[in-house]
Amino acid sequence: MAYSVEHRSFTEIRRRDRAVTDEAWIQALLHRAPFAALATVVDGQPFINSNLFVYDEAAACIYMHTPAPDAPRTMLPPLSGCV
Repeated sequence: MAYSVEHRSFTEIRRRDRAVTDEAWIQALLHRAPFAALATVVDGQPFINSNLFVYDEAAACIYMHTPAPDAPRTMLPPLSGCV
């Protein structure tokens, strides 16, 4: 059976058996990761970009250097504050 996102919340984890909830582990990953991938969908078209980022632990913010020069800013989801 095909996976459908129609009846799921935007923030719901699909594979709960793979969820990471250990804050210390997540922060350690954010400090050591050299880049991140940001995936979005615009009008049904999926996009994924590799991005440099900086993690500010004190502010609990991730600052991403994105999008690529050929990617319009409309590809980014509307974000407010830190993610």
